[in-house]
Amino acid sequence: MAGDLLTTLSNFHQTHYRDVANSDVPTASDAANMIFTKAKRISLGGTSLATTWEHETAEGVGSNVIAEAGDYPAAGFDSAINPTLAATTMAFSVRWSYGALNAGKMTRYDKKVLIKKKTKALASQAKKQIARYLMWNGDDILGTVGAASGTTGGYITIASGGAPIHFFEPGQVLTIRDAASGGTEQLTNASTGGGRITGIDPDLGRIYLSDVTGAAAADHIAWSGHYDKTVPNGIRTLVDSADTVMGITRTAAAGAVWRCIEIDRASASLTSSDWDELRDRIMDQAHLRVGNYTTTVLGNRKMRRWLIDVAKGQVRFASLAGIGIGSEKVNLQGTNGEKVMLEDEYLSDGEQYALTWDKFVLGTPEGTDDNGMQPVMSGSSALFQANAASGDGHSDSQLQYLRWCGNFGIDEARCMGKMVGIAAPG
Repeated sequence: MAGDLLTTLSNFHQTHYRDVANSDVPTASDAANMIFTKAKRISLGGTSLATTWEHETAEGVGSNVIAEAGDYPAAGFDSAINPTLAATTMAFSVRWSYGALNAGKMTRYDKKVLIKKKTKALASQAKKQIARYLMWNGDDILGTVGAASGTTGGYITIASGGAPIHFFEPGQVLTIRDAASGGTEQLTNASTGGGRITGIDPDLGRIYLSDVTGAAAADHIAWSGHYDKTVPNGIRTLVDSADTVMGITRTAAAGAVWRCIEIDRASASLTSSDWDELRDRIMDQAHLRVGNYTTTVLGNRKMRRWLIDVAKGQVRFASLAGIGIGSEKVNLQGTNGEKVMLEDEYLSDGEQYALTWDKFVLGTPEGTDDNGMQPVMSGSSALFQANAASGDGHSDSQLQYLRWCGNFGIDEARCMGKMVGIAAPG
């Protein structure tokens, strides 16, 4: 049967393109945003880009029991520890071509609209990267490979104890090393972009890479350009009972003042009294020293489900008519009354925190904005012309850079704590 069909009329009937763009790009952490908003701002500076302050540990008052005409006591000695917070610097970049600007005919990518979009993406990605480190443990290593499957377009999983899958997103580039420090690159095609993340499956816990060839179980994972580098402090280390943080060794006698309460449940099932124990042990050490403080309970959504599960036996119903199933929040009794647990998917399963936001500090150099961001300038412009790949001159593309200089610390350790190693209720 003769006659024109859609295939023969393809030059007349163009594909309709809908002017909408859905996004699978994750946002920054809720808890990190709270710390950004409520933490005390302090300045880092001097030749070391650091600041040091004193934390009093003893007052030099002597005492004795005296007989008639006896000697009064000798005075004691004041003592203090000196926490130090030093800056770390991260840089971010974004690039686009004049061809991409000129090709845009829809409003989404039309000339300055594309520049504005890329500028916003630069700041957004920087904030998320900082937030992820803040919710981590002050380490450049994000975990180890649980399993590696396939080669081109294959995937890796994160072994237990590593960063949550939500730390990763398409467009980032990973380096996979055979040691936690000083190791060699294991991705065979890393130099040609093999470590670029092409997709994330949060439900299956898979990180898809451009090329997984060479990766194996137990290899160490970091973001490219961050391996073996000093990265910002994270709450897992700041709110902790051991290690050295801000120059203070917590396991030493004098450093014990910098210890937070940490309860390791060692994979024991969550019980209805666990939160009571964490809250009470913080109160035991904080009320005599810190005075007024307000804690916020923090965990991920699985922790909320577990807490609801252990509370079921405490609930009685006056009527079973129209009973509902499920709960979107859980309330816990704290030092300042009942409070709703803040949920944050940048936390791992089996972790629950009690944080005091205004006891955190965000140190940034003077002259940066409140969050430590600095656009890199080319004269009076924030745009750089890219250099030519070969020969003289420049490339037909623009670059934009952003720096973040700062670090996170704490002013008081006594009023914070965490419970880790929690297993599902029995």
